[in-house]
Amino acid sequence: MERFDLDIKRLSIDDHEILHDISLSIGEGITVIAGKSGAGKTQLVRRLVPGLSQIGRLDGTITYGGKNIKDIHPGTIGFVSQNPDNQIVCDRVWHELAFGLESTGVKSDVIRNRVAEVATVFGIDPIFEQATDTLSGGQKQKVVLASVLCMNPDVVVMDEPSSMLDPIATAEFFELVRRLNIDLGVSFVIVEHNLDHILEYADATIYLEEGTVTDKKLKTKKQKLIEQIGDPKKPFKIEKDKNGDESEAKRNIIYSENSVRKSFGSFTLNIPKLVLHEGVTCIVGPNGAGKSTLARYLSGFYGKKKLESVSLLPQDVLMIFVKDTVTEELASVAPIPDYIEAEIGYLYDRHPLDISGGEQHLVALAKIMLRGSALTILDEPTKGMDEDYKERVKTLLEIGFKERDVLIITHDLEFVADIADDVIFMFGGDIASQGEAHDVLCSNTMYKPVIAKLWDGALRPEEIKLL
Repeated sequence: MERFDLDIKRLSIDDHEILHDISLSIGEGITVIAGKSGAGKTQLVRRLVPGLSQIGRLDGTITYGGKNIKDIHPGTIGFVSQNPDNQIVCDRVWHELAFGLESTGVKSDVIRNRVAEVATVFGIDPIFEQATDTLSGGQKQKVVLASVLCMNPDVVVMDEPSSMLDPIATAEFFELVRRLNIDLGVSFVIVEHNLDHILEYADATIYLEEGTVTDKKLKTKKQKLIEQIGDPKKPFKIEKDKNGDESEAKRNIIYSENSVRKSFGSFTLNIPKLVLHEGVTCIVGPNGAGKSTLARYLSGFYGKKKLESVSLLPQDVLMIFVKDTVTEELASVAPIPDYIEAEIGYLYDRHPLDISGGEQHLVALAKIMLRGSALTILDEPTKGMDEDYKERVKTLLEIGFKERDVLIITHDLEFVADIADDVIFMFGGDIASQGEAHDVLCSNTMYKPVIAKLWDGALRPEEIKLL
């Protein structure tokens, strides 16, 4: 039985200790790694992949099957990163699937058969001929995993694979992971914050805290809610906050446009009437629905800005970092207020590229906030974040955008339930429904937060009164 054996005394980047005192084995099956943002999860799993570029200094050893990890053939262990744009190298989906096989000299007839089989298993045959730069974030994530599986690895290491997937696609994705493990014997090491759809399949779990392994037990959102509120089978009533149930008609309109019919590559927005209200508006919907396309359209990415003062924070936040420290990044925009320092001051002397994915998104949010635009559009601002960091995002939104408007594209329905004044549900390039969060989310059957599935009509724990 092949396995990873780790003996890490210390892993540091510059003078910052990332990992320390880790001694563990990772065997076959599905292993889930969780922990707070900045705990060192990404740096840990990147060390499990031979040939992957590394940063920092490692004091210790990592072996696979008794051999030093550096001596393992690269195709043996596949890797799926947080950001699929960092891995996609080809212009077409079919070519991306075939690229690894072509690079290793596999015969063309074998490549055709392997690519066709994997595309069928992953259900990506409808986008098989599509240009990779026209795919949604979730579609790109599926293509990356499919391309890795084409190489027939023994193990696949994945870093936050569901961060760009909608809730339905997440469930399907992890069901596919389970099938690949059972049917093909592929093992998986998965870093994940969203445990709802993978924890039940896990053969082993690891929790990282402050750079080392602890014995903390992992829990799903459902388990945490039942512990907090009680038995969902008991009678209950819903008591909504009057301020949280305000009709959209009572809030001012900040932008409206009739007949938004625009084509961008192979995708078309087809919205008969677009209306945005003041406050926090969240756009939800399945992968490929047009959420990010609409955000780019409004921000002027495709041409003229639709609002006079608007800023867009993209999914790939790395593209907005240009300085050597977090302090320099923020100060290059405007003086740094105290409330931002309270949330991310501990990162000020760090290089933006050397911090965790969740920390990068928090810094990027602070930087975009300092621009002071009347409307700020945030595309997946909580990607790769634990609950504590989502609270930090919420704090920044409540203070920094108190007198401004925010449009948030996200798959995180729990976050939507907590902060949204208005919710837009998109499907097929159009708006399927729009309104107050309870009206939109609680009316859905499947596409709603876990709490609404357990207690119908509720979006927040404080709304539920057990009888």
